Amino acid sequence: PLGKPAKLPLEQIPLNVSVLEKQALANRAELHVARHHVSHMEAELAAMRADYFPDATLQVGRRIFTNGMDPDNIYMVKINLPFVWAARQGALVKAAEEIRGHAGAELSAMETKTRSEVETLHLQAETAWHLVDFYQKSALPLARSSLRATLAGYETGQVDFWDVVDADRNWLEFETQSVRSVAAYWMQIAELERVVGQEITTLSYEEEHSHAEK
Repeated sequence: PLGKPAKLPLEQIPLNVSVLEKQALANRAELHVARHHVSHMEAELAAMRADYFPDATLQVGRRIFTNGMDPDNIYMVKINLPFVWAARQGALVKAAEEIRGHAGAELSAMETKTRSEVETLHLQAETAWHLVDFYQKSALPLARSSLRATLAGYETGQVDFWDVVDADRNWLEFETQSVRSVAAYWMQIAELERVVGQEITTLSYEEEHSHAEK
């Protein structure tokens, strides 16, 4: 038989939007890919622009004869004059610049999306916790007190059986909604961790520890 499922912890995790955004921008895999693409295109552009300059190559060789003649050296200089192909090279550079610009725009858009997701998920997590807090500190205690009062009234004959059933049903409904609110809160935390790229509990501790050192 399966054991009883563990209860979700009733503990609010401190969330700092600026710290979450910083970690998300540093850890998110999609941003690593976008930054690599930008760096690659910048290197490609630098290499293409370097091809505009003349390139000289010196080759040195030595000939050894079998007919008794003295060996001699051969010197050869090769000069690449890229201005001959300037139009073609210019078109390649322009195309690379467009790709680099597109890659930079994609990186900027992904960073904006990441910030927006962190802010939205942070707000949703805070809202979910307010609901948890409402059920734990207000709705459930009131429903429990109402059930106890109804049971006491039933024992003294002041209320009938159906009043007890209604009070018990109300308490169970609030209990169910409370459990769902806790689950919803931790689902929001899990989504935040997916975007941030690390456990929020570890991040919160590191933040508090850094403040304490200051």
